[in-house]
Amino acid sequence: MVLDTRKPEDIAAGHLENAIRLIDTEVSAETLAQHVASTETPVLFYCTGLKCGRAANAVEKAIGLGYSKVFYYALGMEEWNKQGLPVAR
Repeated sequence: MVLDTRKPEDIAAGHLENAIRLIDTEVSAETLAQHVASTETPVLFYCTGLKCGRAANAVEKAIGLGYSKVFYYALGMEEWNKQGLPVAR
């Protein structure tokens, strides 16, 4: 599962294919359970990049809620776009 923690306008400009928007302030046991099958399901969080912090906050919350396979794409969309990798709109 790939979760995009950015603002709606950022997502509209381009996101990773099949990513679901879940802003860091909305991460809770209930919202994660709506998108992630179990606490054992791998989940990747990303945001704009290192200066953003939203994905880092979401990762901390997910780990605190017992999710064990949590990944953080720290370089985020800034680096993704720099590399010319594909984005969905």
